[in-house]
Amino acid sequence: MNTVQERTAKIADLGLVKKAGESLTEKGRKLGIRGTALYMAPESIRHEDYEPEADIWALGCTILELLTGKEPWKCDRNTERVTILFKIASTQEIPEIPSGFSEEAEDFLKKCLNFPTISNNPKSRWTADMLLGHPFVSTADGVFTRRERERERQFSWSEIMWRREKILGNGGSAIVYLATVVSPPRSNELLPSLMATKSAPVNNCQLLSIERELLSQFEGCPHILRCFGDDVAVEDGEQWYNILFEYATGGSLADPIQSFGSGLLETEVRQYTNSVLLGLSYIRNKGCVHCDIKPHNKLLVDEKDDLSLVLNGKMNMVQERTAKITDLGLVKKAGESLTEKGRKLGIRGTTLYMAPESIRHEDYEPEVDIWALGCMILELLTGKEPWKCDRNTERVTILFKIASTQEIPEILSGFSEEVEDFLKKCLVRDPKSRWTADMLLGHPFVLAADGVFTGSIREERNRVVHPKAA
Repeated sequence: MNTVQERTAKIADLGLVKKAGESLTEKGRKLGIRGTALYMAPESIRHEDYEPEADIWALGCTILELLTGKEPWKCDRNTERVTILFKIASTQEIPEIPSGFSEEAEDFLKKCLNFPTISNNPKSRWTADMLLGHPFVSTADGVFTRRERERERQFSWSEIMWRREKILGNGGSAIVYLATVVSPPRSNELLPSLMATKSAPVNNCQLLSIERELLSQFEGCPHILRCFGDDVAVEDGEQWYNILFEYATGGSLADPIQSFGSGLLETEVRQYTNSVLLGLSYIRNKGCVHCDIKPHNKLLVDEKDDLSLVLNGKMNMVQERTAKITDLGLVKKAGESLTEKGRKLGIRGTTLYMAPESIRHEDYEPEVDIWALGCMILELLTGKEPWKCDRNTERVTILFKIASTQEIPEILSGFSEEVEDFLKKCLVRDPKSRWTADMLLGHPFVLAADGVFTGSIREERNRVVHPKAA
């Protein structure tokens, strides 16, 4: 009989911890680089920029060293520290990932170290929450497995009283309501007072229950709308099945287009595109395809931290919003045919965003999400649907044009070069020639997204009206 001791790796040495978003200054000057040279991220050396992404880079370097037994950058005792710093900051190199690792380990390292993009852009690294759902980690069978982490986050719905409020939307398979928590759980502080609930009668909830099952695969991704759980409630003598989500106070990306009839600022679209791409990258890494990307199911969720800006002498709170992917009911496994009893189930998704191969061959692989993304971005920029049509245009006419001609949605002149090139990388009729989500995260259009201080906030700053001199 042997006793096997389970060990946990715990983080120590917190003396260099800093607040995210807070500059490292003292009396108006930066305090310089901090950390250990071999594990420093490029942006930390170039700009003395220390945000959560720097920890992910260092994590990749650490794991690489643990797997190989060698430091992440080749050096000897005679190699000066400044030489290593120069290589990290001023070249396009990343630490070498040797062959021989499992596919999961290799892909995990690439998600930390920005491979295969050549930009070393910190915003294209996966977050810690996203990495917790990566196959390399989720297959760990120690004390804190993914399943047990999920159990830690669960709570008993029998402890909670909540009620439906106004209707937020009405889809084909369910009604979406605003929900308020009347009696919060005793054991869980993560449940907000306002949520959204997607509800359907128990006798007609098959599609909704399938969506709930799919949602469990994407726990932890901050770019997919968070699900808090599901329950069955009795209302007016009828049983209802409910899935409870975080409440998207900003509505959908389709709302401003429908309200104002015009496109969004390019800086706003860039920021939203970055978030959606990170979500698509996560979905693809899980071996899945969304199959219905469009503005209507990209919801704007307020970030927790507000930003204070002084405008016209007054303090104004500017809320940063993230576009999150929702409506996962049509998700399928990549490489898996959509068949039932030997026959194909037909096309799926929304006509105006369907890729040519989806209509011609009922083929749904990750490339269809990229085509739909291109259509969505085009609509966000122009305020118009990607294909010209009116109320009298029949659905079959649009389907024929997409499937049987060589046309692509019209990319109007007047966009920046980065936007135009990005759209051309998405709207390629040959699916194998389209860029992947990971490749697009390294495109200049997305790289220009600069985190918290987005273009929308810069625009707000530019609206300051300075008082005239007396």
